[in-house]
Amino acid sequence: MANRLIEHYNIVRHFKTSRKRIIKRGVLLAEAKAHCNDPETSSATCKGSVGVTRTRIKGPWFDSFEAIYGPALLEARNKEPYIFYMEL
Repeated sequence: MANRLIEHYNIVRHFKTSRKRIIKRGVLLAEAKAHCNDPETSSATCKGSVGVTRTRIKGPWFDSFEAIYGPALLEARNKEPYIFYMEL
C-alpha cells in the first residue's frame, strides 16, 4: 500500500471588511468540514446569541478552512518536526 501525506487545516473566520483570523489550527479535514457545516459558523444562518452578537458588532462573517503544510503545520501542531502519513 502507498503512503499518502495527511493534510491538516486551519479554520479561518472571514469578515465583510476583508479581515480574517484563524480560529482553530491544525485540524483534520473531517473536523474542518464538520465545523464549517454547522449553521452557527455563518452570520447568514446562525441563531445563537454569540453569533448574532458577533454579526451585530462586526457585520457579516463566515468560517472556512484552508490547508496548511510544512512549517505552518508544525507551528499549528506545536510539536517536533514530523510528517503525518496514513496507509491507503
